[in-house]
This record gives sequence, structure tokens and C-alpha cells, in this order.
Amino acid sequence: MFDGPALEMLLRASCLKKGKYAPELRSFALTLHFYSKKAYVYVRKVFKTCLPHTSTVKKWYQVVDGSPGFTKEALEVLKCKAVEASQRQTNCVLLSYYR
Repeated sequence: MFDGPALEMLLRASCLKKGKYAPELRSFALTLHFYSKKAYVYVRKVFKTCLPHTSTVKKWYQVVDGSPGFTKEALEVLKCKAVEASQRQTNCVLLSYYR
């Protein structure tokens, strides 16, 4: 019936689970917080703090490698987009900017 982030949120809301967050829930929390901080706070409030505090999410952001260059994650996304679009022509431009 429920799986992934939805199941973990329900277990945490009912106090049946504590401790580290599963990768799926962590990814959901980061994505929601990225798109809307207000929505994140609302979901956290409605589901009785089953999502981590915003200070925890901010700490998770600090481990993202922000050094210049192409990240492995960005290249993986481009690869997935190319596979999805293999039936039609796709254009992609990679730019590098140096001062």
C-alpha cells in the first residue's frame, strides 16, 4: 500500500521509527525544501515533525561538493535524459565559464 518516503513519514508520524532518515526520505526532504521552504515547514507541521528540522536539511546541503567542474550527478542526469529522448533528436550544450 505505502512504500518509500510515504511509509517512512507515516512511521515517524506515529512514533514507530526514529534515528537516521532513509535515503528516499532524505531526497524528498531536500527536494521539497529546495523548491519551497514554506511548503517544507507546512508538511513538517502537518505530519508531526516526521521530516527533519530545517537546520538538519541545511547541514545536508553543506556536504554537497560545489567546486568548479561537472558533477557526477549532473552527468548522470544528462545520461538519463539522453536515454529517454533516444527516439527523437536531442541537443545538449555543456558550457564552462572561467574568469
